[in-house]
Amino acid sequence: MDLFVELGTDCNACGSATWELEGHHVTFSVYGPDEAKTQDELTHRACVEVIVTSAVGQHTLKETELECYLITFMERLIDVKSFPRTKISGRLCIVTGEASHPKTVAAALNAISLALLQSGLPLRATVAAVCTSIEDTPVLDALHNSSSRVLEGKLENALEARYDPVYVALDAKPSWFLELYPTGKVPVLITNQGKVIGESIVIMKFLDSLCDPDASLLERCGEAEFTKAGDYISKLSTPIFKIAFHKDTSSSVVESLHESCSELNTVFKETYFSGPKLSLADLLLLPHLDLLELALAYAESVEVAHVKEFDSSDPHYQSWPKLIDYMQTMRKLPFVMEIRNPVSAVARYWESMRPKLSLADLLLLPHLDLLELALAYAESVEVAHVKEFDSSDPHYQSWPKLIDYMQTMRKLPFVMEIRNPVSAVARYWESMRSGHPNPDL
Repeated sequence: MDLFVELGTDCNACGSATWELEGHHVTFSVYGPDEAKTQDELTHRACVEVIVTSAVGQHTLKETELECYLITFMERLIDVKSFPRTKISGRLCIVTGEASHPKTVAAALNAISLALLQSGLPLRATVAAVCTSIEDTPVLDALHNSSSRVLEGKLENALEARYDPVYVALDAKPSWFLELYPTGKVPVLITNQGKVIGESIVIMKFLDSLCDPDASLLERCGEAEFTKAGDYISKLSTPIFKIAFHKDTSSSVVESLHESCSELNTVFKETYFSGPKLSLADLLLLPHLDLLELALAYAESVEVAHVKEFDSSDPHYQSWPKLIDYMQTMRKLPFVMEIRNPVSAVARYWESMRPKLSLADLLLLPHLDLLELALAYAESVEVAHVKEFDSSDPHYQSWPKLIDYMQTMRKLPFVMEIRNPVSAVARYWESMRSGHPNPDL
C-alpha cells in the first residue's frame, strides 16, 4: 500500500494538497475568503462552493452529487460564520478514480482536511477519512476530533446518539442497497438492532419516539396537525417536482403550485405551523418548501445563476407574506443553518438532474409547430381563430403529455427568439393555399 501526500501543490491557492492511495489520486485547492457575488452572498456566513473535475470525460451527475456532499462537509468543518458576505471556493481534481467510489471520496476528504489546515482558515475540527468494507460492502467513515463535532445534527443533539451517514448515487443505486431495501427509496434508517425503516415520515416519527415525552416534537403539534402538514406537502411537492425535474411548466402545473402556496399561506397564524413552538410538522414542511424558489424560477424562465432566496422585496411576498416569513424563520434556526445548502447550490444540483434537451427534440418541434393549423383546417376553423394549445384546449384531454411537451419546448429561450407564433404561421400558410403567397408573411 503506497501512500503519497504533498502540500502546497497550487501556488495560487491559500491552501492545497494532493492525496494518492491505492490508485485513487486527487488534488484539492481552497481559495478565499473572497467577495461574493450578489446571488451567492449570505448575510450571516460565508458561501461555500466546490467544483469537482475529472481527468477524462464530461461532468456527470456523480460529480455534482459529490460537489453537494463536499459543500456540506466544508460548511460544517470551517467556521463560516466568521466570514459573512464572502465566498470560499474549493476545486477538487480527480486525477485517477471515480467520483462515486468510496476510496476516491475518502481521498478527497483527506486532501480537503490537509488543504484547510494549510490555509489558516478557522476550523471547528480536524478530519481523517478511512475506507474499509464489511462483508464486501464498501463503508466510508469520517473520523473527527473536536469539542464541536462536525457531522452532528438535530437528532444527535437531542438524543445524544451517534449515526453514520451512508450516501448512495441516486442514478446508480448499488446492489447491496437494493437487497437491503428493494423499493430503492431514500432515505432509509437502519437501527442498531438491524431494523430497516423507510419513508421520511415514518423515520421522523420513529426518531421522535426515542425522545423523552416532554421533548417530543410530535407531541407539540399532535398527530392530526402532523398529518395535516403531510397533506399540504402532497399538494405542494407534486407541482414542484414536475417543474423542477420534468421541466413541466404548463399553465395547469404552475397554477397548481400557486394555489398550493396561497392555501398554505393562510395556515400560519403564529410563528410556526401549529403554534408558537417548533414541532415535527415544521421539520416535515421545510425540506419541500426549500425547493420553492427553484420551481418558481423554472416556471418564470429565470436562469439558474439568478435564482435567489426569498426576502421581503421579492415579488411573491405580496401574495404569500406569511409563508415566506415562515420560511425565513425556519432557515435562521441554528441547526437548520448548519445542515442546509443555500438555494444557489440546490439550483445547480437540480439543473444537473433535469433531463437534457436532445437532437430529437429539435427534430420534432418544427413539425409539431404546424399541428394547431392542421387541426384547424381539419375542423373547419377559420384562420383568424387558430390559437396555440393550452390546458383548456379540447385536444388536451386526448394528448396531455404531447401538448405539455410542446408548451415546454416553446418556452425555451432560444426557441422563443426564433419561433413565429401560430397565428402568423396560419396567415402565411393561408396565403400559400390561396395561390397568392405573401412574402411579407
